[in-house]
Amino acid sequence: MLDSTRQDLVFAARTLRRSPIFAVAAVLTLGLGIGANTAVFSVVYSVLIKPLAYHQPERLVTIQEGGSPGMLHTIADQAESLESIAGFRQTSANVVGQNGPERLEGQRVVGPLFDVLGVPLAQGRGMTLQDNEMASPQAVVLSHQAARRLLNPNVEAIGQTVVIDTATATVIGVTAPGFRFPNEAATYWLAWRFDPPNDWQRRLSLVGRLAEGQRQDDARTELALLNPRFKELHAKVPDNVVLTSLLASQVGPVRGRLLLLAGCVGLVLLIACANVANLMLARVDHRRNELTVRRALGAGRGRLARQLVTESLVLSLLGGIAGLVLGSGLLGVLVRILPSDLPRLATIGMDLPVLLFTLGVTFLTSLIAGTLPAVLMSGNGAAGTLRDSRGSSRSPLRQALAISQIALAVTLLGGSGLLLRSFAQLLDVDPGMPVDQSLSFRVTVPIPPDALMEERLRTFQRVDQSLQEIPGLHSVTRTTYLPVNGKRGWGTYFNVQGNVPGRAEEPPVVMYRGVSQGYHEALGSRLLEGRFMSQADFAAQREVAVINESLARSVWPEGGAVGKVFLLGFEDEPFMKEATVVGVVADARDLALDHPAEPLVYVPDYKVPFFWTYIYVLRSDMAPEVLIPTVRETLQATVPGLPIHQIRTLQTIVDESLVSHRSAVILLAVFAGLALALAAVGLFGVSSYLVARRSRELAIRMALGARVRQIRHLILRQGLSQALIGLVMGLAGAWGIGRLMTKHLYLVNAADPVALVLTAVVLVVVMALAVALPAHRAGRIRPNQVLQEN
Repeated sequence: MLDSTRQDLVFAARTLRRSPIFAVAAVLTLGLGIGANTAVFSVVYSVLIKPLAYHQPERLVTIQEGGSPGMLHTIADQAESLESIAGFRQTSANVVGQNGPERLEGQRVVGPLFDVLGVPLAQGRGMTLQDNEMASPQAVVLSHQAARRLLNPNVEAIGQTVVIDTATATVIGVTAPGFRFPNEAATYWLAWRFDPPNDWQRRLSLVGRLAEGQRQDDARTELALLNPRFKELHAKVPDNVVLTSLLASQVGPVRGRLLLLAGCVGLVLLIACANVANLMLARVDHRRNELTVRRALGAGRGRLARQLVTESLVLSLLGGIAGLVLGSGLLGVLVRILPSDLPRLATIGMDLPVLLFTLGVTFLTSLIAGTLPAVLMSGNGAAGTLRDSRGSSRSPLRQALAISQIALAVTLLGGSGLLLRSFAQLLDVDPGMPVDQSLSFRVTVPIPPDALMEERLRTFQRVDQSLQEIPGLHSVTRTTYLPVNGKRGWGTYFNVQGNVPGRAEEPPVVMYRGVSQGYHEALGSRLLEGRFMSQADFAAQREVAVINESLARSVWPEGGAVGKVFLLGFEDEPFMKEATVVGVVADARDLALDHPAEPLVYVPDYKVPFFWTYIYVLRSDMAPEVLIPTVRETLQATVPGLPIHQIRTLQTIVDESLVSHRSAVILLAVFAGLALALAAVGLFGVSSYLVARRSRELAIRMALGARVRQIRHLILRQGLSQALIGLVMGLAGAWGIGRLMTKHLYLVNAADPVALVLTAVVLVVVMALAVALPAHRAGRIRPNQVLQEN
């Protein structure tokens, strides 16, 4: 057996060496299909499947709804299914170290977070619940990278201090290089101190470790039993506490999109396999004399089939090697195209499971591409089969393979057309702000949180005045949140005068934005009713507000919102008691371009509580990038040590909001283009094969008076008829894939006529080009020469 296998391998290598063009074409085709699948699987595995880099990550769970310190303490005391639990909440701060102030992203932490994760620190210790007590010194754990930037390298890191906003924090630990939780941006973990320790008002994300031998279902059951206790301690606890694995909570939002991408690239592999199967059929047909002689000399059907499968396996192994090379290069391109906020992006790479996947795909392609020709050419006797193949001018099997390639390519092409149409619709959406010649940046004033609101406001007004003195600026304004920022921001209770619920009731909630004077004029808001807030309003600090169209329509559908009075906040502690609507403006897309506008109140900055971070917008005739050095110098002169961050043009903000959509369009378009190219090559091969097989028939037609144009039209018609059959089948597939992508489409449905017509036009043009060369060759047949040879 081993000897015969060796003989098959040697013979296969010798046969392929004698046909280099066939071998190179097959290897490259398989390499493209395997390489694309290897690259995409690398992303899918690293993001969705690869275990988290924590101790026994399968035991880590998150509690996603209604987390609070009070719930954390209750679970820690009473839940037996959880070994330990901690909470965290995203934050950012001005952090002052040895190199001056920086604006850094971090996490406020409650409980033993690093113990729950099972992560050893490079230096020091993690936090405990005692670090959250007000009587304890402020403690912080720094990332390895942040420690190198912020701390004195000549002194032991543990025990050094950094200033976070205005509070001095002692470093109690430094993480190992590469540690990131819960996202790539986190650089510090600050113990969140409060009193009482079981506070139910502060919102947290909770992460826990299951006790040994416990399952997620056990923890869900126990939390369901504890939920009445939660509600007894705090009325606003959600009815259902959702528990899921930590991995699922991190990758859940992108899971569907990545699996859809993997399915699409799998179609490319099927097209490549069909293409190689077609090449193998043509190759076997070319070797019909050789196979007939071997059959006549006593070679059994199994022996011939095994030889053909061996040749296919050798081709697939070479294609697998080419696929690894191409996949490695394509993976680098994918990482650059994918959105930067994709979970676990930094972990993507060619791991062992990816190599095993490539090996499995290689063997799968060898079976798909090699088994069909082997069975066909050995199943009914070589001589008979070969005579049938030679006598058949239409080769239905090869045509069926070509049609299947076209159908699969149209499916991908139609899907990419739908995404392209959706993306085009998004580009036409008005973001609600002028993006030309506009610069934005965040400023966080380093004032203690318990400072008076007036003190914070005076600092921002000093910054306003200093920026307005920069030559060439048309306007300087600020807001708590910009349109298209990806965040809803802060919400509060909205009560129309005369209908003011108390704390026990649930009044309607609306989002609000704090704005400075001239905000709407600077951002080009379209006034629908009334007026903007004026300089006199700000000077007198009147209780006025501007609302958007959605809020006006939902609260006062009959119109006449201007002049109406409302309250913002609870009845016993509102921050606007009798706010008067002075204007209604057109909706802006606050969350994202593809997200409908929500009811929104624009509140003057002097009425906004709690905020010490604002986003500035500067407009001028100069290029925004030119302003950045001047802005930095001006702010340092006004408030020394004040860092600015997230410096971007407004066009950049809009572009960043489209990153995920743009990435999806590019990726699917690339794979659809690759599928279309492979399908075109397949149709070209079938048409060329038919011309070669029907050369005698075509010569007779020409000898009997058929014109060259008629012969060419005959080949074109037959080739395009296959393309049209594939087009009809593929459009049905495109509709199906469109249904799967519905939630990723904007103002486009799965049967969008523009996308489908565009798909049809592209397919017909490409396939016509693929058939044109064989048709041209058919017209150049010399009847006398062909008939003499036959």
